[in-house]
Amino acid sequence: GDTGDEEPNFPGYMIDRATFDANLVADARAAGADCRLEAMVRAVDDAGHIFLASGERLHPRLIIGADGPRSLIGRAIGARNTELVETRQVSVRLCGTYAATDIFLSAAIPGGYGWMFPKRDTANVGVGVAAHRKGKLKPLVEDLHERLVREGRVGRTILGITGGAIPVGGIIRSVGALHQTAVLLAGDAAGLANPITGAGINAAVLSGALAGEAALSWLSGHSTALDDYGAELEELLGPGLKRALRHRQRMNAYLESGDGPSPADLRHAWVAYEAYWKS
Repeated sequence: GDTGDEEPNFPGYMIDRATFDANLVADARAAGADCRLEAMVRAVDDAGHIFLASGERLHPRLIIGADGPRSLIGRAIGARNTELVETRQVSVRLCGTYAATDIFLSAAIPGGYGWMFPKRDTANVGVGVAAHRKGKLKPLVEDLHERLVREGRVGRTILGITGGAIPVGGIIRSVGALHQTAVLLAGDAAGLANPITGAGINAAVLSGALAGEAALSWLSGHSTALDDYGAELEELLGPGLKRALRHRQRMNAYLESGDGPSPADLRHAWVAYEAYWKS
């Protein structure tokens, strides 16, 4: 079952991703970027050529791969996220007002957790599990949704469904090359999501900004700028990701042994508890 605890004054932010992402695009355009929102990348070759679904071929001096956990750019330079969790989330009506987030830690959710995140008059209800347990996702989300309906907290009607993979194996190599084309990876493509919580927006925005600065510096003639980018990611994000990865590996050991984690184990491996930060 759940740990059943309340942890007051644990700060965080809820954002509207559609608006947030649109504002990032607007900022990029204002800075002079040519944003081609429907230009699907079909392939990248060893020479650094990018082939678009439209048939167009590009040959950039530098590529920043910010294309998610199964990054095409990362695969081209041999940098892959090898450990993923799969997620499923439904959007439902929120009954009344609610100003906290609910996290559901349970041995019945293998390799992940459940959540309810309120957003004004709606809520996101979802679950993440280890990739090889993906078949459990739909019934786990249905069970959690039904529980919250019974408790009178959310409506039964599903307003939308989303899902996808999150990298949880920790930071991977973020600097490479395809012949004479330099390559940087940022965000989920570089494995920057937290291996315990799956949180990745802050790291994505931070690494994206740093990658842009490094690219400009390199194109301006600073030959070490790209390696400096990789070192800065390690310095800023490495320690936190490594701590989370240690906790995840311990939880994976419970999963592989067939012995589910106890409530104490679940608390130890979750960021809102003091025990998490002491190991």
